[in-house]
Formats: sequence, structure tokens, C-alpha cells
Amino acid sequence: RSLAKCQPVVDQIERTTAGGSARAAVLDLTSLESAARLAEQLSNDYPEIHYFFANAGTTPQYELTKEGLEDGFGGMHLAHMAVILGILPNLARGGDTKHPSRV
Repeated sequence: RSLAKCQPVVDQIERTTAGGSARAAVLDLTSLESAARLAEQLSNDYPEIHYFFANAGTTPQYELTKEGLEDGFGGMHLAHMAVILGILPNLARGGDTKHPSRV
């Protein structure tokens, strides 16, 4: 998983969406601190977020995250949830009742 691998999808979204823009970001799923930093960065950079794709990581191994959580739970669930909760106000501003934001 890398920004280079994500770039073709970003390019396709921007090519096929009228006036749309996309951005890829890499998240260290073993760190809730990394998730909080990404959420803060996205929140500052994008006051309105219309779509957010939280792509799962790899097959969990029985290892611990930096916070001491089991990788499958901490990395696959909590890290993504930390980002989404951090950008929730931006998602709310990005949609309305007729066209809600999507995660």
C-alpha cells in the first residue's frame, strides 16, 4: 500500500468527475496517533468531505498495535473509526438530506 499505487484511482476519479477532486493518503493502521494526525490534516484541508473511502488493511496477525491493542481490532477497526470520527463534522458539511456524504 502506497500513494503510488493509489494515484491511478485518484486520476480516474478526477478524470471522470465533473469538477471533482480526490486525494489519497496512507495511514499507519497500527497507530491511533497516526489516525488522529490524518483526521486533523483532512479536517483542516477539506472543510467539506463528500465521500471517504476507508480501505481495510491486511489480514490481521496476532500482533499488538503501538497502543497495545490486538492488530485485527485496533488496526482494522479502531484506526479507521478514529479517522472517521475526526472528520465527522466535515462529512456533515459535505452533504445534505437529499445528497448525504458517504463513507
